[in-house]
Amino acid sequence: MRELTHRSITTFLMTLPLVIILVFFSIYPFVSLIKMSFSSFIVGKGYEYVGLKNVWRFIEDQRAWESIGRTFLYVFVSVSGEFVVGLGLALLVKGKFKGVIRTMVIIPMLVAPIAVGIIWRLMYDPVFGIINQILAKIGIQGKNWLADPQIALWSVIIVEIWQWTPFIFLILLAGLESLPKECYEGAKIDGASSWQTFVYFTIPLMSPIIIVALFFRTMECFKAFDKIWILTGGGPSDVTEIISIYIYRVSFRHNLLGYGAFLALIMVGFIVIYNLSYMGFLRRKI
Repeated sequence: MRELTHRSITTFLMTLPLVIILVFFSIYPFVSLIKMSFSSFIVGKGYEYVGLKNVWRFIEDQRAWESIGRTFLYVFVSVSGEFVVGLGLALLVKGKFKGVIRTMVIIPMLVAPIAVGIIWRLMYDPVFGIINQILAKIGIQGKNWLADPQIALWSVIIVEIWQWTPFIFLILLAGLESLPKECYEGAKIDGASSWQTFVYFTIPLMSPIIIVALFFRTMECFKAFDKIWILTGGGPSDVTEIISIYIYRVSFRHNLLGYGAFLALIMVGFIVIYNLSYMGFLRRKI
């Protein structure tokens, strides 16, 4: 009994620092966010409870709904593109191209997002940008990539895919190289084609790893802000304004901190629902 009590006390003392950190950095800010969501900030007075005022404001805020829809489009296309390209690279690199080639592939992930935004903004420049210069040499007229409302969002998505495909690539490559070789040898003996082996062996065996990779990238992609802000600032005509940028504008440009907190709380709920639905769908399909 004394030994059990001693173990319990030791376990409690060992986990106490982690619990304190969790409460301080996660639970307390979330509780504060909920409190702020039903308040309005008044200069000189601080936060004042306003009840459901922010709820009705959100229901009638067409721009907020548009930014949320744009966010889901941005996340879905970006993460899907990262997965397709990352899986393709992992299959290509598996078992070969070790060392320098693999290091070069992951370089974009190591660059700071703000630096990525600056670099790609220069590359997208309609006059001096390298992209339009290359297109001009092959007889194609370049676009004003970040100022054209029809292609601005897709231009930003390309940057997101370019930077974070290496994350998916590394996880999937590690998964591929850990798969048992016996399955592939058996499939080869049975006469299975490369496509059949990929569909009936590789994907099912990789499904837990795929779900983890997509889950983490989806969570991070919802928080995108810095690259988009550097590239377009949410423009032109708000076509690249996702919810994080709209929350920034509402909170710090219009000084509606309470409403901004409510939008952030709503976005947390959407992220949870989206991820649960996304993971449930993947578990059924993979």
